[in-house]
Amino acid sequence: MMEQMKTNRIIQDGVDFEKAEQIEKTSEGNSLYIDNIDILYNNIGILLSHLNTLSIEVNKLSIEINTLSIEVNILNKKKFSIGENFFLDDNNNNIYNDIEEKEKRKYKKKKEKEDSEQDQRLLKFNLFWEAYDKKESRTICLNIWKKLEDEEIDTILKTVESYVRWKSDAQYRKMPSTYLRGRCWEDRIPAEFLQPAEPAQPQGYQLPKNAVY
Repeated sequence: MMEQMKTNRIIQDGVDFEKAEQIEKTSEGNSLYIDNIDILYNNIGILLSHLNTLSIEVNKLSIEINTLSIEVNILNKKKFSIGENFFLDDNNNNIYNDIEEKEKRKYKKKKEKEDSEQDQRLLKFNLFWEAYDKKESRTICLNIWKKLEDEEIDTILKTVESYVRWKSDAQYRKMPSTYLRGRCWEDRIPAEFLQPAEPAQPQGYQLPKNAVY
């Protein structure tokens, strides 16, 4: 009986020892897991700190770039001013002003030429408009007219009267915008409606002022 109790006590002690050992291992594992989590949080904190530092550095660099850009613009203005003064002071002649005046005259001359050409085109358009004598969609026609070549405009003015003579009834005449857009001045017109050629004028000989007939 005593032997049996001793045996049972030994077995129970062994079981208790194994349980205690397992509990200790589990506790060590949990402690290691918690330590790993703490390390991970610390690493994340360090990374966030680095990112914050990097963001501050980027902002500083951006400010420096903007400052440098402002300084470059100031230097360019100073450079232009120095160059302008150079032109003004060279040999006491206002070279810069002379160049500016030449450019102004050149621009003015070009503008006057363009305005003159536009006036001539408008004048020729009005001749066409009156000759065609079917006054509809003037704005559209004028926009088409502006895109025509000078040679085409001259051809239109030479042929429009023949076309109008052919289509004497305006209701059978094409819309002026259709006529221009479709390049109808290139269409064949019956010979009997073509504009007769002007008679040749004699050249080189004039009758005496006091001639008696």
